[in-house]
Amino acid sequence: MFSNKENQSQNALIGHLGFRLSGSIDEHFGYNLQVTNGSLFFGERTLAMKDLKYGQNVKFSDLKNDVDIQESQVAYQNGWFYASIGRESRLIGSGLNQRLIASANSPSFDAISVAAKFDGFEYKFSQFSLMALHEEFYGYNAGSFLKVPSKFMAFHRFSLRPSWGEIGFWESVIYSERGIDVAYLNPLSFFKSLEHSLRDRDNSAMGLDWTIRPINNIQLKGTYFLDDIIFSEVGNGFWSNKAAFNIALNVVLPYSLDFGFEYARVEPYTFSHFNVQNSVTNDGRLIGSYLMPNSHSFFSELNYWYGGRYPINLSVRYIESGKNVYDEDGQLILNVGSDPLQTIRYGDATYLNFLDGNKIYSTNISLSSGVEIFRNFNMLFYYNYEVVNSVAENFFRIIIRVNEF
Repeated sequence: MFSNKENQSQNALIGHLGFRLSGSIDEHFGYNLQVTNGSLFFGERTLAMKDLKYGQNVKFSDLKNDVDIQESQVAYQNGWFYASIGRESRLIGSGLNQRLIASANSPSFDAISVAAKFDGFEYKFSQFSLMALHEEFYGYNAGSFLKVPSKFMAFHRFSLRPSWGEIGFWESVIYSERGIDVAYLNPLSFFKSLEHSLRDRDNSAMGLDWTIRPINNIQLKGTYFLDDIIFSEVGNGFWSNKAAFNIALNVVLPYSLDFGFEYARVEPYTFSHFNVQNSVTNDGRLIGSYLMPNSHSFFSELNYWYGGRYPINLSVRYIESGKNVYDEDGQLILNVGSDPLQTIRYGDATYLNFLDGNKIYSTNISLSSGVEIFRNFNMLFYYNYEVVNSVAENFFRIIIRVNEF
């Protein structure tokens, strides 16, 4: 990795070695395990953490040691029934650059899932184990004496799958500081009502996602995330009307070209909760959205498949955000709902204009490509030019992979 920002240069070299084990038994039972361990050979650790997987890794980012990454899953499928347990990154929600429900923005987390799959219909229920927030113990963020509360998320989704696409309705509820709640283990339940009956302690959400193919070579994608709403205050900028959405268009063009455009918006205070442990986060990171609250983004990309095999990707993203305002001592003096770990406080404004606060304008232009030098030996190239409030940074990365690691 190489970076240049305000005439300050950084570099980093990282190497990984690992293995992948996968297979099936009797056509019903499947398994996979991937384990890697790597080191920063030289350069700046902060630059290496521009890669989400490195930044999320406790051993690498907090303990300043090697990086170890593992994902695994055990699954059983027989006819219409499917069940699994595993730790992995999950992509839930439809879109182009955004996955509002779950994405690789968060560290991998564990889940037990059961599903019923039929032609044209699917229902899936999952119980996720998340990492709650914790306080440092004598300056350490890991170790035997660190106290981390329990945190879970129950999630279910049913989807209709006609020939022209898919439409899904989903619900989630996040709860913490207690064991697994049996009320949320029933796959045939309405979480919002359950949450109210359990003394309104937890953080529930619901929404829709869709992928529609109106004609050949065109897809419309999107997700609507409803965190909370007071119908009488819709359109008034009331703080408690918390929602997010993204909508995208993807077009397959002649000459091996694909074009995509997406707009995404996250209202203030979305993903937050009065109990910060129930925020829609895993180890302090948003589970789904790459976009923080009180922000919106415009994203477009063009893909060209050289030789029908090697991708060349050009993308442009523009983000406008309104950030909370802090004084010189780091004390919050103006809360505009831009931090999912900070809910409204007594005395904060209850009516907001979208993008209130410190204005942040960010433009990203990225170019990436890859080629297989010889069988199972791949080289990838990535360049990103980013300007944040007139401060520019050039970032360049080369990845050499054997067997797709």
